[in-house]
Amino acid sequence: MHALVDSRRGNHIPGKLSARQRIENDWRCPRPYQSFNYGPADFDQKHILTFNYIYDLPNASRHWNNKLVKLLFDNFQISGTTSYATGKPKTFGTGTGLNWTYSGATYAISAGQTYLSTGQPCAPGFALQAGSTTTCTYTGVTDFTGGDIAARPVLLCDPNTKVGPKDITGLAYAINPACFGKPGAAGLIGNLSRNFVRLPPIFNNDVAIFKNIKLGEKRQIQLRWEVYNIFNHTNFSDINGAMTFAPDALVSALPGTGTCPTGTVRAYAAAGTNPARCASTTIGQVFQTSNSFGAPRAARSPRVMQGSIRINF
Repeated sequence: MHALVDSRRGNHIPGKLSARQRIENDWRCPRPYQSFNYGPADFDQKHILTFNYIYDLPNASRHWNNKLVKLLFDNFQISGTTSYATGKPKTFGTGTGLNWTYSGATYAISAGQTYLSTGQPCAPGFALQAGSTTTCTYTGVTDFTGGDIAARPVLLCDPNTKVGPKDITGLAYAINPACFGKPGAAGLIGNLSRNFVRLPPIFNNDVAIFKNIKLGEKRQIQLRWEVYNIFNHTNFSDINGAMTFAPDALVSALPGTGTCPTGTVRAYAAAGTNPARCASTTIGQVFQTSNSFGAPRAARSPRVMQGSIRINF
């Protein structure tokens, strides 16, 4: 319970905070609740544009005036809907929702080997696992808050501005997965706001053609052929939202060619019969390691066609 002093009467007013004091409390609070929890609604779409149209096709009997032409080629209508809508927010959640984990890593060496640039058994950011002489384990921070609620990722750029990379299947990412990083030190809690990441937009075209056949003055048969998503345009409905942050721990034996693979350097000399080892040039640095994060995982319906007969009376 908070208590304030009313400057006009000198009375204490329990439970009431001024705007300035609320701001000061937010500043002192270890977690910025307002910026973390305020954001667009889960169903928010910034822009929605829809065109509806219907057109009576000219009768062919205007040029060929006979009963057969009238029966087959007169009284046609075409109608349709064209719509474009920006994507809804990608909401936080476990499973396929937007979520993240910070994990460690290990790599193996041979007993007696030392990292060439430091003379220590393990690369910077790693140390020998307790009781082991061959397993190096990551010593960096994986629990930034020390509580049940994990720190949020740090935004490095706007992920909704697509760049050009593709996932391992060749499918283009719907967002820029490189825009997410880990907090810099223990106690930092990241700055990813609620509902900041957006799902892909929707572009759809539905078309229908009708043939009206009159049966006297009060009855009519209508033949309908309807095509939904006529251009079979792929509209993705969701993306993979699981991020995994882990340190680079790529260390492997030197190939028989005597040359380390691209992106690695010789980091360990041979020890007895044990071969030299190559290590990644970014060993110990933390990256977002999920290749599927940001890639589309589900799509709306492809082209669908249906026919029907309607009787009006």
